[in-house]
Amino acid sequence: MYKSIFIIIFNLLALHGFSQTQLPDFTNCDFINQKEIPTKTYTLVLVARAGCDYSNDAIKDLVSLSDHTHLDILIYEYGDLSTIRFLHEEFFDSFPFIHAKSCKFYSNDYSPVLFLYKNKQLVWRKEGWTTKYLKKIQNKIKSS
Repeated sequence: MYKSIFIIIFNLLALHGFSQTQLPDFTNCDFINQKEIPTKTYTLVLVARAGCDYSNDAIKDLVSLSDHTHLDILIYEYGDLSTIRFLHEEFFDSFPFIHAKSCKFYSNDYSPVLFLYKNKQLVWRKEGWTTKYLKKIQNKIKSS
């Protein structure tokens, strides 16, 4: 019985992580550095965790896309505010950072996770990070 309840709860939580088919309204979220609501055709949301090496690598690598004319990038980060500031303050000019505890977007503990939206509709999603994703993101934008 407990096993069945656990499986049901686990599946519900997992489904929530996959259900982000529309770009949420981030206006009521706490932005750590600046408040820029996405206005471009494409929006990439990186779910990151302060101190996660893969998340840190993704943030560093995404700087190469930060000036793209059709792409907004938001970093939705879990962790202590002082830790986020300490680790990522150098990127505050490149991306708006949202403190994950301030609003519900993605509740899974896995990071990093990337969500790419076109006109606020989900078109691509990946878990983990590799620099190959930079090219995939660029190709998605070019092909659409």
